Amino acid sequence: MAPKKFVVPESMPDGIHRRKLEKIKKNLDHNAKVKRSYRKTLAKMGLEPMRGPAGYQKKSNLSDGSQIKESMGGEDLSYDSDVIKKKKEDTASRQKLSRFKRQETMAMKRKFDIEAKKKEIAQNELMRKQKLEQRDRMKKKMNQFNRTGQPKLGARVNILLDKIQRTDNN
Repeated sequence: MAPKKFVVPESMPDGIHRRKLEKIKKNLDHNAKVKRSYRKTLAKMGLEPMRGPAGYQKKSNLSDGSQIKESMGGEDLSYDSDVIKKKKEDTASRQKLSRFKRQETMAMKRKFDIEAKKKEIAQNELMRKQKLEQRDRMKKKMNQFNRTGQPKLGARVNILLDKIQRTDNN
């Protein structure tokens, strides 16, 4: 009995569900191709795929690996210990962070971002308060009047001079 094929119905409208099914089908096809090529490689080497934890087994009882050497074109399959050490070092340097470490680094990053945001908010609040106080002082000076109700021009002139100096400096 042949295995059932994974089929995406043609009547299904284009949308999230259809694209998900197409993605699943694409992954299944890819995995099948990888398995087929793996089996072919094992067959060329004279090994036969085996189910279970071992992974593969020899077809013949030759323990010296001469059949494997012949299938590989007479190449010696033994590795130098330096090459093996180098591979181990490469894989150790490329290892992914464990899930806990990754989450821990993300949490630290979030914590620093939150602290930076709090500092920025506090600094903005302080600047806002200073500007409001300065505005109140200026408003107070601008609204000064003498006994007869005339505005005090000396205070207003000083305020206008300060504004001109600020614009020149910026």
